[in-house]
Amino acid sequence: MGVSVVISTYNSSKNLQKTLDSVKCFDEIIVCDMESTDNTVEIARKNGVRVLPFKRKERNDFINAKKYAIGHARQEWILLLHPDELVPSELRIWIHKFISNPGNVSGVYVPRKTFIFNRFREDLYPGYVMRLFARDCVLWTEDPNEDLQIDGEIFKVPSNKQNLALIHVGNSVDSVFDRVMAPIPMLQPDDEKVTGMQVLLRPFGTFFSEYFGKGSFRYGTAGLIASLNESMGEFYRLALKFERSNPIDNETQGSSKKRHEL
Repeated sequence: MGVSVVISTYNSSKNLQKTLDSVKCFDEIIVCDMESTDNTVEIARKNGVRVLPFKRKERNDFINAKKYAIGHARQEWILLLHPDELVPSELRIWIHKFISNPGNVSGVYVPRKTFIFNRFREDLYPGYVMRLFARDCVLWTEDPNEDLQIDGEIFKVPSNKQNLALIHVGNSVDSVFDRVMAPIPMLQPDDEKVTGMQVLLRPFGTFFSEYFGKGSFRYGTAGLIASLNESMGEFYRLALKFERSNPIDNETQGSSKKRHEL
């Protein structure tokens, strides 16, 4: 059995080379690129990996990009990564040993060490993520922010084995843009509508929760930026939901134009 590494990218040139360097030992690497405008694709091709162009239906159509890439994977096991996640040598060795005798396990939760400006955020550890799984055992959800669901037995790497944790290096000021571009789930008929007051107040709640509740203040300026990052992302997501749940109909627009003409 082998491993296909799947990475979905959009303007991910900053950390992609480091990510690719950390997974060269695996059987296949697929970069599914969602119309990047920087040199992401060029970096991927220089490394000789499979590049799958993917046309986005939304700003960052991550779910369908993942489905598309995994559907083209040639190996039985998938290692799903973000373009700012690194796989340390100890974890690479562990993965090779694991897939040689996985037993009844179909998916593995891996701990993740997040860094902001090169400082380890202990408050976010272990931050478990589903990253290693059997290709044919994935159950997809409609929410792009939810973890993958696996049809089968799950194993969780012990959190005290920090040498087996993924390294997340993208939590910096650059990730503000990534959060702003994060996909918004399509509204369902029963979804609660977002009010203008929620758009105004919730980002403040998110900031105080991150900065004081989770202890980001301990990291100085880096913690402040990370908290503002979360707050800005929350504001933008709520603003988009507010716009979707409160559409301006043509009749209203027409009345407005007539008033301006008068």
